[in-house]
Amino acid sequence: MIRHTQRLADSPTVAGVRDVLTAHGALAASAAEIVEAQALAARRMAAPMASAEAMAAVQARSGVGVFIAREDGAIAGVMGFV
Repeated sequence: MIRHTQRLADSPTVAGVRDVLTAHGALAASAAEIVEAQALAARRMAAPMASAEAMAAVQARSGVGVFIAREDGAIAGVMGFV
């Protein structure tokens, strides 16, 4: 098992990912938004995908697990790293 000595959210690489996605209008999802985003993705994708709980766990650990894009206030796009 790999043990990280640094929180992933504090990593320069993770910060770079967050900065690039934010610059393009994507926002890190909150816990409530992850549930909504996962449901949207599940409706639109035929392939099996991670549960909202798994996505929330990655988001809690890294801060960059799930990003969303909004259109007219509604979640219109989802990008997740699991």
